[in-house]
Amino acid sequence: MRKHESLNFYSGLFCLMIPFLVLWKLNWIVPPSISYTHYTNARDYFEVLLGLICFCFYFNPGFENKFEYYLNKISGFSGLGVILFPCNEISRTFLKIKFPILHYLSAGTLFISFSIILIFVFTQLRSKKGWTKNKYKRNYIYIFCGLSIIFSLILIATNAISIFYGEVLMILFYGIPYTLVQSKVFLKD
Repeated sequence: MRKHESLNFYSGLFCLMIPFLVLWKLNWIVPPSISYTHYTNARDYFEVLLGLICFCFYFNPGFENKFEYYLNKISGFSGLGVILFPCNEISRTFLKIKFPILHYLSAGTLFISFSIILIFVFTQLRSKKGWTKNKYKRNYIYIFCGLSIIFSLILIATNAISIFYGEVLMILFYGIPYTLVQSKVFLKD
């Protein structure tokens, strides 16, 4: 795997681990949102994994594409904003500031950048092999997952689904294509 594929694989893997480790640490009690774990005994798991995801995005050079490069930087900084600006309770940790609007903007920017990368960056032709059957299959997965992230954001914004379950859906729709498809674990050319 090339550097950007490895970083995509690990960022997707870390992201897929978040909901499961958070629920396990909370004895399978569902919090109001994944970000709410800032105020629980699952905080360390959430923040370390999200920090690793930020690291993967920030240092991911992309695939010779400035648009992807800048989207990766935006994703990395947005994830850092989710960590530094807790959702809606007074933080007990040094350097965390209570600005819930910054938290929501950071989280929204993070998930929107995920969907933009999936829909507009990963669907571009990057191989000299041309448009293969597996490239078409990967593109369907990328577009489906990117649109599903946007749909999940809409469901959360309209209160049609709880924030926690909407976040879990967005994490799955981000983590699965990053971990299994974009890193070429499945559907290689």
